[in-house]
Amino acid sequence: MLHLHLLRHSNAEDLPPTGSMEDSDRRLTEDGRLKARQIGTALGRLGLVFDLILASPAIRTRQTAELVSARWRPRPPLEFQDDLRIGGDAFRVIQRLSRRKTHGDRSVLVVGHEPELGWLASRLLSGAPDLSITFKKGSVCRLSIGRVTSGPCATLEWLWTPGPLRRLGGWKG
Repeated sequence: MLHLHLLRHSNAEDLPPTGSMEDSDRRLTEDGRLKARQIGTALGRLGLVFDLILASPAIRTRQTAELVSARWRPRPPLEFQDDLRIGGDAFRVIQRLSRRKTHGDRSVLVVGHEPELGWLASRLLSGAPDLSITFKKGSVCRLSIGRVTSGPCATLEWLWTPGPLRRLGGWKG
């Protein structure tokens, strides 16, 4: 069984740093970094341990993945996948992941963007990208998948929105 966790990156700058025109160069804000650490704490309090973290190579997703994973010792392996970029095909990443030889259950965290995470969840749950699933910044869901197929193959176990998740991680707001 694959336990797939989909996490949208934390709050990022509105514009890329001076000298860059690339959206993928946008960094987390100070508040975004704090929220990412709180999310990591919350995921740990939920008893989650990841075998692998996959992330878009965009700076804000890299930073989110690194800050979230900082609470585990040892840290889970972190891989950056081009198909998790905005406009990429995240389903291909999950297909490749499902073909890796493993023993027993796996728990994987995917850190990405909207609308791609919503489309991925929709495709895994319904077989089509048109369920209305939107991930706010810092939202995370858990899907259970026996075998990845092009039709419906996942079950939604839970979805945490940012506020309750951050409160679990220590936020008093």
